[in-house]
Amino acid sequence: MRHIERGPGRHGVSNAFYVYLRDPDGHRVEIYTSDYYTGDPDHETYRWNVHDDRRRDFWGNAVIESWYKEATPVLDLDGRQQPVGSALLDESAVQVGADGLG
Repeated sequence: MRHIERGPGRHGVSNAFYVYLRDPDGHRVEIYTSDYYTGDPDHETYRWNVHDDRRRDFWGNAVIESWYKEATPVLDLDGRQQPVGSALLDESAVQVGADGLG
């Protein structure tokens, strides 16, 4: 049985509604709908601050731990599975993370 991993929620920057779930193989899938309509040249520009808590989720839903620690395995060009996880992340190079915090 698969479950909703995150959401429903509303992305801050895009203002789009979302829900994330896992497919039967465990891949994270986003269902995403509605967005700012930007085809109108008179559409007012809105600038988000990376420290605005609503940037990642307009409704204030927290980012869950699996978001950072679980991913679909990645193969290199020779078909070998590459490790995914904190071992590859050089946190000293990160200025602002996905959660808006540095």
